[in-house]
Amino acid sequence: MTDGMWRQRQIHKDEIYEICVSCRINTGVPKTLDIQERLYYIEGAGQMCRDCYDETYPETKRSSYDELD
Repeated sequence: MTDGMWRQRQIHKDEIYEICVSCRINTGVPKTLDIQERLYYIEGAGQMCRDCYDETYPETKRSSYDELD
């Protein structure tokens, strides 16, 4: 796969899935998913990945979300 093809695929994925507002990685959360149904969504900020959420909110118990992943 050429570098250009990889970039096109990555751009397409970024159009479908939310990007972490902290580290900018693809979270795998569809943009079409209602925010009430999302894990690691911060109202007023946006979607975070699991690692950034845990780093930002260490008091939140990860185990409560493990069942849903």
